[in-house]
Amino acid sequence: MKTRLFIFLRPYYSNLLKTFHNRVMSIPHRKNRNFHKEQKWKYIQESSRIEIPLLAHHGVSKMLLLSKIFLRSLVQLQTKIAYPEEKKYQMIPHFSYAPKPWTKYPIKTRLLRAKEIMQENQDWLGYFFLGGYRNWKSAFIERFNPYSPYYQAWVGCYVIHTPITKNSTRIVGFEENGEPILDELATIGLGDQLAWLHSYGDPKPYVEVVKAEPLPPQNFHPLAQAAFLGEMWTHSDVNLNGSIDWRYNLIFGKPHPRILKTVEPYHDILMRGYYIAWCQPEKRITVISYGAVAAHFETKSGKTISHWDTLNEELKRVIKSLKMLPRKIFFSTIW
Repeated sequence: MKTRLFIFLRPYYSNLLKTFHNRVMSIPHRKNRNFHKEQKWKYIQESSRIEIPLLAHHGVSKMLLLSKIFLRSLVQLQTKIAYPEEKKYQMIPHFSYAPKPWTKYPIKTRLLRAKEIMQENQDWLGYFFLGGYRNWKSAFIERFNPYSPYYQAWVGCYVIHTPITKNSTRIVGFEENGEPILDELATIGLGDQLAWLHSYGDPKPYVEVVKAEPLPPQNFHPLAQAAFLGEMWTHSDVNLNGSIDWRYNLIFGKPHPRILKTVEPYHDILMRGYYIAWCQPEKRITVISYGAVAAHFETKSGKTISHWDTLNEELKRVIKSLKMLPRKIFFSTIW
């Protein structure tokens, strides 16, 4: 009876496996629809110089690949999980526009390094997007591909909650009358960049701001009180070992050795982007939205690359889509 039933169901079973295989194991390369046709072709030509390693083509079993897909999905759940800090102001940042290949969900983390630099006791949280995977088989994200416009690109926001103390009622980054404190706001982003480089094993993390051009704040957000077009010299996070945090390696993968045939590990890079800040006194929070793109770096062959013109407009649109929405807190985590 069992044999007959198997023979009867075999065609349906085979079709189901074939469909699963085609969707999960043989996902074709998708062109990025956000570029113009000329940019698309240029992007594909440049990307083809570095063969993105596919796990299925490097002797890794299908079961391991599926396990990695499953674990990546579990990690994404942290965006749905409430941090204890979020319970205090009951709000969550939401970007209504973040097209592929930006990561589907923002990565959430605590800004411990910036908090340590400023010697403050506020609740500091960061939410950020990176250039994500070309497909599920990719061993690492577009952030690690020097020929991708999303190489080393960031977009996201910081949310800092300031409790009322006996000595002061002001909110981090702003005077009591609401005037922004520019040096204090800048320190938050610089501290975050230093912490990121440290998490990727940079022996000498480096950040130097070389430009901060004021912009009309209302062009980015109706509540914005300060906005800048900034440039800073820093290091890339490209290296063979990936991050010292296993969770980042699980989410993003590690750069392939072929990447280091194109660029040096921790090479100098000029980042250009936007930095917008405002405060919401009723919730006692400071919100800083930001986005940055690789504006200048050199390969080992001496070629100069800039992705600013390609990604500038998309970057502004993602930043402008940020809204602080009420959040239903259902459980918390210490991650």
